[in-house]
Formats: sequence, structure tokens, C-alpha cells
Amino acid sequence: MKKTLLFLLLLMSTILIKAQFGEQNIISKTISNPTIIETKDIDGDGDLDVIVVADGRDEIICYENLGGWTFSPQRIILKNVSNISSMSIEDFNGDGNLDIVISRSTPINKITWYKNIGGGYFDSARDIFSSNIYASAIYSSDIDNDGDLDLLSATPNNHMISWFENLGNDQFGSQQVITNNALSARDVFSADIDNDGDLDVLSASFNDDKIAWYENTGGGSFGSQQVINYPDLDGNPFNLSNGNADEAKIVSGSDFDNDSDFDVLYVAKNNIGWHENLGGGAFGSQKNIDYPSGSILSVKIVDIDEDGDNDILATIDDLTDIIALYENLGGGIFSSKQTLTTHSGTAYISTNDIDGDGDIDVFSSLYLSDIVFGYENIGGGIMSLPRLLSISSNTVSSIYSSDLDGDGDMDVLSATFGDNKIAWYENLGGGSFGLQKIISTNVKGPRGVHAADLNGDGYIDVLSASGNDDKIAWYENLGNGVFGSQQFINIPDLDGNSSNGVNGNADDPTSVYAIDLDGDGDIDVLSSSFRDDKIAWYENLGNGVFGSQQIITTIADFAQFVFAIDIDGDGDADVISASSGDKKIAWYENLGGGTFGIQRIISTNTITLENIYAIDLDGDGDVDVLSASFNDDKIAWYENLGGGNFGVQKIISTSADGPRFVYASDLDGDGDADVISASAWDDKIAWYENLGGGNFGVQKIISTNADDAECLFAEDIDGDGDIDILSGSLSDDKIAWYENFFKSTYQLKGKVFYDSNQNASLDSNEFGLSFIQTQLLPNSLTSFTYNTGYYFFATDTGIYTVNFIPNSLWYLTTDSSSYTKTLTNSYPVADSLNFGFYPNTIQTTIESELTGAFPRCNDTINYWVNIRNEGTTTPNGILHLQLDDSISFVSSVIAPDSIVGQHIYWHFDSLFFYAEEMINLQVQMPPFTSMGDTLTSILNVYELDGSNNIVYTNSDTLNQVLVCAYDPNDKTVLPKGTGSQGFIANNQPMEYLIRFQNTGNDTALTVMVRDQLDDNLDWSSLKPLASSHPMQVWIEQDGEAVFKFENIMLLDSNVDFLGSQGFVKFSINQKPNLAPNTPIFNTGHIYFDYNPAVITNTVLNTIDDTTGLPVSVQEITFTETNEIIVFPNPFTEFITIYYKAKINTAYHVSLYDMSGKELLKRENITNNKTEFDVSQLKNGIYIIVGTDTNGKKLFSERIIAQ
Repeated sequence: MKKTLLFLLLLMSTILIKAQFGEQNIISKTISNPTIIETKDIDGDGDLDVIVVADGRDEIICYENLGGWTFSPQRIILKNVSNISSMSIEDFNGDGNLDIVISRSTPINKITWYKNIGGGYFDSARDIFSSNIYASAIYSSDIDNDGDLDLLSATPNNHMISWFENLGNDQFGSQQVITNNALSARDVFSADIDNDGDLDVLSASFNDDKIAWYENTGGGSFGSQQVINYPDLDGNPFNLSNGNADEAKIVSGSDFDNDSDFDVLYVAKNNIGWHENLGGGAFGSQKNIDYPSGSILSVKIVDIDEDGDNDILATIDDLTDIIALYENLGGGIFSSKQTLTTHSGTAYISTNDIDGDGDIDVFSSLYLSDIVFGYENIGGGIMSLPRLLSISSNTVSSIYSSDLDGDGDMDVLSATFGDNKIAWYENLGGGSFGLQKIISTNVKGPRGVHAADLNGDGYIDVLSASGNDDKIAWYENLGNGVFGSQQFINIPDLDGNSSNGVNGNADDPTSVYAIDLDGDGDIDVLSSSFRDDKIAWYENLGNGVFGSQQIITTIADFAQFVFAIDIDGDGDADVISASSGDKKIAWYENLGGGTFGIQRIISTNTITLENIYAIDLDGDGDVDVLSASFNDDKIAWYENLGGGNFGVQKIISTSADGPRFVYASDLDGDGDADVISASAWDDKIAWYENLGGGNFGVQKIISTNADDAECLFAEDIDGDGDIDILSGSLSDDKIAWYENFFKSTYQLKGKVFYDSNQNASLDSNEFGLSFIQTQLLPNSLTSFTYNTGYYFFATDTGIYTVNFIPNSLWYLTTDSSSYTKTLTNSYPVADSLNFGFYPNTIQTTIESELTGAFPRCNDTINYWVNIRNEGTTTPNGILHLQLDDSISFVSSVIAPDSIVGQHIYWHFDSLFFYAEEMINLQVQMPPFTSMGDTLTSILNVYELDGSNNIVYTNSDTLNQVLVCAYDPNDKTVLPKGTGSQGFIANNQPMEYLIRFQNTGNDTALTVMVRDQLDDNLDWSSLKPLASSHPMQVWIEQDGEAVFKFENIMLLDSNVDFLGSQGFVKFSINQKPNLAPNTPIFNTGHIYFDYNPAVITNTVLNTIDDTTGLPVSVQEITFTETNEIIVFPNPFTEFITIYYKAKINTAYHVSLYDMSGKELLKRENITNNKTEFDVSQLKNGIYIIVGTDTNGKKLFSERIIAQ
């Protein structure tokens, strides 16, 4: 029977397991066709984030501002939001969070708003307006002057400008038409045109060339249309009698001439201009600013040069592709077009002070290039070089994984055909990757990429093969992932024209591979090239210098792929090729010294052969061959029969529609090589289990979301010891990875979610609730959902019931309060076992934890502050830490808002349901003269209302006894109990703290704490309270709790003493009504990477009664005259008893088990130290008792055998 694993997954990225693999995790983070861009504080943390509409994937993306011009990887905040024509981000319901309203064009034709429920997470969609008429623009403004934001719209098809009243309570009123005389209305704006204190409305309409305004007459009523410019009076855009704002499309404005009224800016087909407000609603004639050669897509009015007047920024879609600046020279006179910065492709802009330095920065989204840029205003309107938030990876053709920056984890290398790039992505740990780092764009049509140490300097260099310039090239790794310029290995086609007959000596190379072919200890290079049917190699002459091309064969017709491995078992690397023109899989024997034998055909039974791989598939010790062929949908293998001979083609699967790539690795940890495929027509990444003896299981789908899948690779991406999968796909430009979970294929899983609309189903925009308990029966195991709300139980075949543990603050909205499922070999996974909840009361509950590192005198140590929202509100408030008077504050990772003496304050904003926040600070402990003092520090958490009144408080107290010794890896328990046996009351909750420190000589990538829970504890009641780093937590069936800190990158203590430390804290209940004298002990085993465990001290508690000892052995009072030391305790083979008092007479020592039976006795001891051989004792608790020769008890001590 397999172990049943209870996973308590906390602070992790989303895990959605399909068979044994997680969901697709996108590495390339390409944004597809970005359009509208805004800079708003979407997560309520006090700084401005970047929000972008990704039109190509129907998403809205957020880049969180982390400070210092650093932004988080993209986070999708809204999905399935196609055809967005306009967006407004404002606080529509007055709760302090910025909501999103979008207008969507044909065929959706809706205005929809999404409520921000805190932290930049959004409720499900609520339609404000839905009809067969789409809104080209929306604008938010307090039209009726009632203190909330209403909504304006422009709808071209019915020529209307309308508004929707904000009714409060998350409701909007029906459409109220301002005019239906704006022919093909394109834009709408609001400002106080006539200076009467209310907001009037402006419009721009396309077919009648009108810029017009509508007076707000109060109460939501408007006057008739007042045309500002000279319009097209017949409303026919196709004749020559057009207005002076021909095809007007944008309207906005500001006080351009500093006369305290609102002037109007417009953008039309051929010009940008403005009209001066003359007062009383009258406007002057048109003042043209520019007649640009291209279309103006967006404008912003800001004081970019900090001279006190408002300038105009515009994106112009012409041959120059610039963001243009029209500087306000004063009095409404504008300069000619100035280039603020250039861009490539259609651009949209946003302006705001993103870094809080008082000037206006600029952000742009490039629709055609799939890029988001930021430009820092470094003063006076001078812009920095662009700072990438997102960058494209256009048409992924090849991927590879290796440690490119030497930090111990596996980075990802890519070749992208569509944008001619060789690039890499840094593995940041925890399954996260950095932005694309470009190695070279000096390639045309790259088809293959590889990595190896080519110059023997210990760094992994990069190889590329590009087809349109006939290049085999390499790029030297200069250290830390910095790469040198391109160096040719072959003779390339320098003019890059593959059709003029002047080509390189590898005509259209398709793949590249690196291995030692001549046995001289350095890495040589292999290539395949398509147009000259060539397989060739290049000798490494040392230090990255390569010899001339050496041809292995020119009869691999349309060579597609090359690989090298020892086929014949003679110790050198033979070569294998795949060629599509002649359908051949062939191999070439390495005869030694760089000489190769003739082509030996393995198979021609393929149609459009794409790719090969070689590995021992049948476990007989030799290397077999795999193939993927496109037009016959075959994944096949060929058995190595020995002597260089291969068996007939054996088909693994034809279920991959258009397979492009095949690979093999041990995915399920059973010791044999499983097969992986990428297929283009069905967008599928799949695997086939090796069942042994050359037999393979049916296709198991990992993903069908790799559009036109092109390539794959397998490597341990997350450093957890199993093989994950990487994929590259052409049509969606994605590089992605899929996490491997091979512990069990039999799983029950689902999501616990906040059912915001109470419709009893999980909607796409509804968010999970973390830290909710679910239970698996009959195993009686309890799981805590992790931060996305998902849970799963990995178990065995059988019948199981999943239910939830009720929480009094929430009620169940979904139909099922439990699910009973039968898991079998044919039905191994029960998915979507979802539970929806909604608050049944409004209550703030914020759990607080204050944790300290080992309290050594004279030392600077870590303190950790953790809070978790376990209520039904999303509170704002203050954290207040009061340090003991003898402790001094040193520093904090998150700077305090204020420090007053021993009182330190931070704030928190919109703490989402069950979300956590952690602050790591450093404090100075008092000197040795305070040794033994109890140091008391108090953490208070306050919720504040809108008037900054305290409406909720909670606290935690940290008491530490100052010591001058130091144990870097220790365990403590609260309550500690009394006496050496730690006597505590029955049914008392236990709180355990395990502190660890990396005292080795290198960074620890993974730390795992394993804790065998005592049988007298209620395992299902375990609750993680706090930790220093993100962690996974689970309880195995035998009661061993595992706390795994993956990719923790814990520095060693020699490099960073404070940064080498961490902790985990958890609570757990006793089993009910334990018998008196029941012992409860606990020991932690701490693993740093693959090193042997560091074992902590053992903590012991004993259930108290009137005597504190079992029958036949009575507790005595210890004094200085009879105190003993027993060591080691726990013990394994020998134990020593050291009697501190002076010995004047003989005494006896007896050892008892917990029933009172005497097991060992030594009599007439006359010195103060004696040793017992206890190697024959079973693991457990024993009591050792000393008596004098008259039978008077001198001491007793409880000891532990392990």
C-alpha cells in the first residue's frame, strides 16, 4: 500500500495537477498585442502598478511595482475579456480599492465592471450595459455631484453620448442619453467647461467631424449639443465637404493658456489641435498643433518638463514610430513635434509618477512587438533608456536547459525564429523566472540551441544554429550569465541571402549539438543542415577555437536533427541523424580520432521525420532510438540489438497529431526512461509511461495549451528531485514548464473558493481561499488549502470521501458538502471537488505571531513578524511592535513607518481573506550581564476604520530567556512545562518552534524539516502558524510532518549570518484526556539539500497528575545537594550519570520502564560518575532513580532511548 500523503501547501504558486504534472507555467511571459495601458495602485499598497490590456490573449495584466523601478512578473488579473475598446480604473464603490470598468466591442457589446475585493483581486463580472451597440469609449466622472463616480459612454452605431448613474451598493442605473447627434461617436470626456462647479461633457464624433460639449444643468440633466469646431454639416465623411476636425476620434483638454478655464484638445484623422475656452461656454477657432504623417493613437496631457504648464504627448503610428512631445511654450503656444522616445510598432501610453520622485514618467505598450516599456523622467522631460516590463519571444523554435549563471538551478535557453533571437531566462527559484535576457539578435531564422562549456573555463556557453544566414555560432559565458559576442564556428552566409547561391558551408542548419567526439577531453560541435543534406562536426582546438568543418555525410536528405551518444558501447560518441527527405533515421560509427564510418540506416518507415532521441528504453544496458514523424503521427522506438544493429520500428503512439519533438527521461521515479512528445496540430504535450521490457502505456496528456507545439526538454526545474518538463510553441510564442508530482497518481483535488456572486459554481474570476480545512475519509486526514484555494490528497486506489471542516464565519454556497469517489487504475484522479463559501457574518480576525531567533547575548538576531487574515473583512491597519527595554532595534527588510523609542510601527493595506504578511527585522540583544533575564516583546495588530479609529486589536507576546551559549538548530515547545519532565496540564494545546541555520560552506537550495509527531498528539489538528520563508507542508501516513522550503537559497553563515537562518512554527493539540504521566516528546530533523540530517534537541512534556511519576516510582524535590546531569539524553547505546554533590557514601542507581518495572541496577557506587550500557533497551521513555544504602531517594530523571 502506498503512503497516503496529506499536503498542506502554503505560500506556493498555483498547482493544478493533470495526472502527475502541474498546469502550464509560462516562462517567457510574453504579452500578446498589448493595447490600453494605465498606471494605478491596483493592489492598494501605496505605489503605482502598471495595468495592460493584452488583446491577443483576452487578458488584463498587472505588473506590480516593487519599488526602485523593479516590477513583478506579469500577473493575470482578468481573463476572458476580449475586444476591449476602453477601460477605466477607479474606486467606483468607495471601499478604497480601485475597480475596473471595460467596454467591449463586437460581438460582446457590453460595459462591464469588476469589483476589486482587495489586493488587486477581482470579483466576477457585473454588466452595467449590454446591447447590440458597442461603446467605443467610456469615462468616469461624478456627473450628478453626489460624491461617487458615474460612467459616460460613446456608442458609434447609434451616435449616442450617454451616462450611467452610480447608485451605490455596487449598482449602476440604466442608460441616460445626453445626445444622439454625435455621428459615429468615438470619444467622451468630462470637465467643468463653464466654471459653474459641475462637470460638463465633451464628445468627438467621426462621421460629422464634430468636437462638441453638453452643459450639465444639474440633477443629471444636460443641455443641447454645442459644437466647438467647424463640423461636416452634411455628416457624409466620403465627400469633400469635411469639417476641420476630419474624422475626429479623441477629445480631451486642460488649461493650456493658464487663464483658469478648460481648453479643449482634439485628435482627428490628419491633425491634432485645440480650442481656447473664451469663457461662458464659448470657444475660439481651431489652433492646429501638428499635421503628423501617421495616425495618432493616444495622447496624454502632462507637465513633462516640470515648467508649470501642461504639455502634450502623443504616439504616432508612422515610419518614425515615436512618442512625440509638443511642448507648451506658454500662452497655449506649442512647439513643433519633438521626439521624446522612439518605439517599434503601434503604441499606447500612460503617464504618472511611478517612482514617487515628483516628475512624470512614461509607459508604453507596443501592439505589434508585444512589449511593455517604462521610461524614467530623469529631469526636465529627459527620458531614460527604455526599461522592459515585458518582451516578446516570437515563434519559439528550440529550447534547452542548463545552469547558465552558476547559481545551482536550471535556467532556460531559447531560440525564437520570428524575432531572430537567442535568449535566456534566469531561474529565480520557486518555479519563477526572470524576464528574457537577450544573448544575440545577430541570427536569421534560428532553428537550434544548445549549451555546454566550450572553452573549459567552468561556465556554460551557448550554441546556436540559424537557417537563414547559415550560421553555427557560439557565445562565451563571461560569468554570472553575461555572454560575449557571437563567434562563428562554420563559414556562414554573410549576406544572409539564402537564395543567391552564395551560401555558408552549412546550408540552412537545423540543429546543433555539443559533445566530445575525438576523445581529447574538450567539447566538439555537431550540426545538421537542411539544404545541403549534411551532417558535420567541428573540432574544438582549445579555448573555444574551432577547426574547419569535417563532413560526416552528405546523404541525409533534408537533414532535420543530429544527436550523439555511444551506440555500440565502445566508449566513444557515435552520431545519429534524422532526415525528412529520405525518411531516414541513421547512425554513423565513431571510428576514433574524429573519423566516422558510413551511414547505417536504422529505419525509413517515417513520413516527415522531425526529431530523434537516444536512450536505453528497455533496460538492457544499450542505447535505443526514438523518433517523432509529423505526417504519420508516429512516436516510435527502435531496439538496439547490439553490434550496431537495430530492430524494426515499434510504435509507441499515433495519438499525437503532428508530432514535432520527442524526448525521454524518468518521469515517474521508477528507474526507467519514459517518453515525452510535443505535437503541433493538437497543441499537445504528452507522456508515455515505460512499463518495462520495451512496453509503453497509453498517451497521458500534460497540456493541450501549447499552440503549435514545436520543442521540449526535461530537467529538474524546481530542484525538488524529480524531472519537470519544458515546452516551446510556435503560434502562441510560449516557453512554459510543467511541474512533476510523482508521489502518487491517485488523487482527489479541488478548490475552496470565495463565491462572490453566490451562484454555487466556480466562475473564472472567483478566487480561492487559502488555509481552509478539508478532510479525507476514511483516512481522517486534514488538508489546508494553499494560497490559490487548491487542495489535493495523494492516496491509493479505493473509496474516499472528501468533506470540509466547517468555519463559523463562512457558509457553504455549493450544492455538495462532501464528495465520495472511487479511485481505480482507469480513474486515478477525482478533480473539481470544489467547495464555495460566502461570509455569513462580518468579522475581523487577524492572527499575529512574533518569533525570535536564538536569544544569544551581545548578538544581533532576527525577529519575524507574521500576520494572517482569518476573518471576513479585508482590513487596513497598523502593526505595533514594542521591544523589551533591553533590546535595541537595528534594521528591517521592510522599513518601519515610524520608530518612537522601543515602539516600531508598520502599516498594512487591504489584507485579503486568509492572506499573510511577514516582516523580518534585526534586533540587538543585551550583554552577558543580563544572562538569565526574561526578555518580553509584544506585537499588537490594529485595524483602522476610514477615520483612523482603532476598531480591532490582537496581540502576541514573545518571552525569551537570554543565554550566552548558542544552538543554531534547535527546537522549543510552549508550554515548556515544569521540571525536567516538562509537566503540563491535560488537553493543553502545544506550540512547537524549530529554528535552523545553514552552518555549511555553501548556499542551501532546499531545506527540509521532518518531524515525527508523537502518537499522543492529534495529527489532524496541526496548524502551521508562521515561517521565515515560503514552504510546503504535509503529513505522511505514519505521522511525520514535513516542512519543505524549496529554492530557499539559504546563504551559509560565513557569508551572511542573519541571512542563513530560518524557522517554522506550528500548533497541534493533544489527543483528548491522556492518562497521567503520558510523555509527549518531539525532535526535529533538518536536511540542508542532500546532506545528512541535523538533529535538534528533544523537547519533552508529560501529562501531570498529583504525583508526577508512575506507580512504584515517586517524584522528589531537587536541590543543589542532589542535582544530577544525565547525558546524552536522548541516548542510543551508553548513558552517563554525573552527580554534582560531593559523595560521602555509597549509593545505588536503578532504571525503570514506564510501568515501574526495574530493568537495570548498579549498587554501591562510590564516585560521582557512572556509566550504563543501555544498547539493548527499546526506544521509549525510562526513569532512572538513585537511592542511598538505606533506600532514601536521592534523585530521579526521565530519559529517552532512540
